[in-house]
Amino acid sequence: MGIATTDANQIIARPFENFIHNKDIDALVKRISEINSENEIELILLGMPRKENNELATIAEFIDHFYKKIKKQFNVNLVDERYSTRRAKEYLKENNKSEEYIKKNKDMYAAYILLSDYLISKNNNF
Repeated sequence: MGIATTDANQIIARPFENFIHNKDIDALVKRISEINSENEIELILLGMPRKENNELATIAEFIDHFYKKIKKQFNVNLVDERYSTRRAKEYLKENNKSEEYIKKNKDMYAAYILLSDYLISKNNNF
């Protein structure tokens, strides 16, 4: 799962990490809690994977279980993550990253793109 963070002023998004969870919700919740102890999470944007035809992707069931568990502890917004991985791959290719780097980091950069889009929208509506 890709993780991105923002600066204290919530203006600039930055890629943070890829967390390999192997569909272990408890491990993922634990990692989010660790990040929170270091950064004091105000909001989690959680991408809900959809196909181009708007149907939920196969992994969406896992994301929904994770969402139901994490929303008990954190403020969580579900967002449509359609095309975020494609955009991340294009961004990384444009920045001359290797295929290996792209494969390893595409989810982190997809999270970065989702957060960047959110911040742009939020900051344009103040």
